[in-house]
Amino acid sequence: MSVSHGIGQPSLMVLLHELTKLLHYAGCTDVVYIRMGTSGGIGVTPGTLVVASEGVSQTLESSYETTILGKRKRFDAGFDKPLAEELAAVAKKAKFPVVIAKTMATDDYYEQQGRLDGAVAPGYTPAEKMAWLQTLYENGVRNMEMETTALAAFCNRTGVRAGCICAALLDRLQGDQTPEQASAEQIATWNGTAIETVIEWLREKMATGNVNPHADEVPGSKAL
Repeated sequence: MSVSHGIGQPSLMVLLHELTKLLHYAGCTDVVYIRMGTSGGIGVTPGTLVVASEGVSQTLESSYETTILGKRKRFDAGFDKPLAEELAAVAKKAKFPVVIAKTMATDDYYEQQGRLDGAVAPGYTPAEKMAWLQTLYENGVRNMEMETTALAAFCNRTGVRAGCICAALLDRLQGDQTPEQASAEQIATWNGTAIETVIEWLREKMATGNVNPHADEVPGSKAL
């Protein structure tokens, strides 16, 4: 099943609740969720696939923060390690550039990602932006997007195995825009490698008849 989750964590969370209820009522078990998409790379060559080892917030915490009944709650945003390794192995087999690393999630595309090309003047200098991005790199973050921590936290709470694989369309250490030399065809190819990787991963699992070999190790996965 392939579904578009929209942009950002709010729309993703609505989808996750609705989709998970649907699968529950359909009697599905051993479910695996994998997000495919694009992202801004940090210190990686454009076109590199980043498989998330964990999602981190803007403050580099491996958690997703939300507010429930007026109280702030935080949930673990770590991803399933065996699944991440499986996805990376498939990408390497296809000779796609790939790394397993931390992925940062934000609730905004511009100021929360330290961009300088938004519609309002940011409250930081280019030097401050670069220093922040360098700090992210030094702490193991290799890309940023807008959904990862919510996905990981939801799946940790429900016991669903989850993965996230995103193509980096640019290196934020080199600028805020996709490289001018990258054609529309090139960008489409980079985006397609994440999709191709997941399809090949699924082919291999279906060939063995065991999409989720670690189901018994994940609390709650059988219940779904």
